[in-house]
Order: sequence, then structure tokens, then C-alpha cells
Amino acid sequence: MLAHMTSIMVHLMTSLLIVEYLLGYEGMSYRLFTALGYTNTNEGLSIGLFEHGVIIGIGLIIMLLVMLAQLTSFIIKRSMRIV
Repeated sequence: MLAHMTSIMVHLMTSLLIVEYLLGYEGMSYRLFTALGYTNTNEGLSIGLFEHGVIIGIGLIIMLLVMLAQLTSFIIKRSMRIV
């Protein structure tokens, strides 16, 4: 399981979008879509309504979570290694 910890974390982060959509929960993925200017109308994306700070912030949070999963996996693997 430790070898696949990063893959599991990426899968959880990508399925977050689907879960939020199906349950109608306005969480991080919903906020990212509104920052990108996405609306549920026929218009689609509106150019010029991007919130650059929110997009960069959410991207950094996702990258930090994946890096934290990699670091945790590495530390646990290293501590379990028999010398």
C-alpha cells in the first residue's frame, strides 16, 4: 500500500470533483470552477472573469497534498526498512 500512496492521493483529489457535483456540495472544486469563470448556462466560460489568486492557491494546495503523501510514504518506507 505504501508504494501506491501517491496514486491513491491523486485519485482522491480527482474524485473530489465528481463527489461534489453529485452531492451538490459547494467545496473546493466548486470554488475552482467559479474562479475559472464556469457557469451552468449555455455561455460556458467567460473570459476575463478569472480569479488568478484562487486558481494558483487551490493548485498549490493540491500539489502540497500530493507532495505530503509522497513524503509520508517515503518516511514510513524508510523507517520500516530492516537494516
